[in-house]
Parts: sequence; C-alpha cells; structure tokens
Amino acid sequence: EHPGARLDVMVRSGCEVLLQGHPAITNLIPVASPDKSARNFFRSFNEFAWACHTVLAQGYDYAFALTESDRAAFWVWLSGARVRVVNDAYQQLGRKRRLFTHISPHPWAKEHQVLRDFRTVAEVIKPDASSGPLSFHPQARDEDQEKSVFVLKHEDCMKFSPRYRAFMEKYPEVEDHINTLFM
Repeated sequence: EHPGARLDVMVRSGCEVLLQGHPAITNLIPVASPDKSARNFFRSFNEFAWACHTVLAQGYDYAFALTESDRAAFWVWLSGARVRVVNDAYQQLGRKRRLFTHISPHPWAKEHQVLRDFRTVAEVIKPDASSGPLSFHPQARDEDQEKSVFVLKHEDCMKFSPRYRAFMEKYPEVEDHINTLFM
C-alpha cells in the first residue's frame, strides 16, 4: 500500500534469520545477543554503533515498540520518530509511557502476541485493517546448497526465556513431558 516506504526492523542478534528475505524489509538491525557468551565488547560496540547510525540517520515518521522492554523503549525514543507507539493495555510501562506519543489500549491477553503487534501498528497506520494469514518468506538460496532449518530447542528456551522458565517451573509436568518426548 506504501510502495516507497522504508521498513527497518530491530531484532535481538541471532533472530534476524527469521526475517531475512522478507520483501518489505529495508534493513534488519540486530542488537544485543541474548546469549551472553556470544557477546564481547567489540561485537556489542559495533552492533550499537551501526544501530545508532542507522536509527539516527533516518528521520522516521513512525516507530513501534512491540515489547515492553527498556531496550525497545530506548530505541523507539532515540529514533526521534514523529509518532512513537507501544501497547500498554494493562498499564505495565510505568514511567516509560512518557517516551511514546501513542499508547495502544488494545486488550490482547486472549489473543496471540502477533495479533497484539498487528493491532498496535494498525491502530496508527490503518485502523480498519484486518490481519491476513501468517506467511513465511524464505531466503533466496542456491539449489545446490543444503537447506537450512531453524530449530528452537527446549534447552535454549530454558536458557534465554524467563517466561518459558517460569512456566516450566509452575508446571513441572509439562517439562517432564517435553523431556520424555525429546530427550
């Protein structure tokens, strides 16, 4: 609908592979690997410097924080976008609310987070928009190359996701079941 639009997406380092090849994305900006062992001063500094250069140089019209993290709030604010948007239907942001010009009130608790993110963006860009089917955009590859497959392992989730860990601690029978299936 906006053929000349620029769409830059900031993601945690290592997650950019999920969006590579998407035809609508202009820049993927990886920052701050969740794997602390993969971080070092030079890598972190280079990622931060490139992200700052990319974000500060653009003069964005819109910036959306699709998580409630301090990091997302910082980058959206730093973008200097005219319209800075986040969902805070359940009043979890506290003082971070001041960094945004638009707070989405969409109650998303009974929906998938992807729908929350869609509504957060749509409320500002095109309020009457409806979500379409979820689609994947595979990377262009040589036919001779081996196919790559993204696998998210239970151990990785336990290591990097506090919510996943908390769920497994609350429901140990689920973790036991997963362990019997995949171990």
